[in-house]
Amino acid sequence: MKSSREFILSGASVGVSLSGFLLLVNKRKLTVEEILKLEPATINLFDRSAVNYYSHSASTASDMLLLTCIFSPFALLIDKNIRNNSLQNGVMYFEALAIASAGFELAKGFMSRPRPYVYNNSVPKSEKQKRDATNSFFSGHTAMSAAASFFAAKVFSNYNPDSKWKLVVWIGASAIPLATGYSRYRAGKHFPSELIIGYCWGTLCGILIPKLHQQK
Repeated sequence: MKSSREFILSGASVGVSLSGFLLLVNKRKLTVEEILKLEPATINLFDRSAVNYYSHSASTASDMLLLTCIFSPFALLIDKNIRNNSLQNGVMYFEALAIASAGFELAKGFMSRPRPYVYNNSVPKSEKQKRDATNSFFSGHTAMSAAASFFAAKVFSNYNPDSKWKLVVWIGASAIPLATGYSRYRAGKHFPSELIIGYCWGTLCGILIPKLHQQK
């Protein structure tokens, strides 16, 4: 592992993520007039169904699923060989999450797409006027959960190429981010297209970073 490369990669990712965060905290809130002008009919057919959902319990479920994914790679420490390379694997994991975070933070910072619940007439206007209401594009929960779970699956496979558990590990890595995304959909937080983008972006980060560090 080249320390200079890791420093540059990690530093750049954190810098981009912080830039996106600063854009987020300074975003303009929607006015009542702007909210009243929003029409579900202007949303493409693929995404339109999301406006019918709004659920605090689904939002909480997505938070719990995300935390499960974030901590899932620590289960790899059961493996002695992985544990003996915990520093390298830890740096890789940080990079995967940092790059995943940088992607959606920057996207949310520059984009101001209203979340699906903003179109829902049953949701209080006070909720729709919060700054977070325009952070729909794209799903950070899905991206981070996918990055974490696919990272764990990739590292496990790298150290255990002949394990009979590989299929189970990859199925789990695929399923939990899907459940996270579905919870965000039911919570009225994201449109399906944004969940797909988040899933693909997180998967790319989770798999590519360990791949780039594999010994030639």
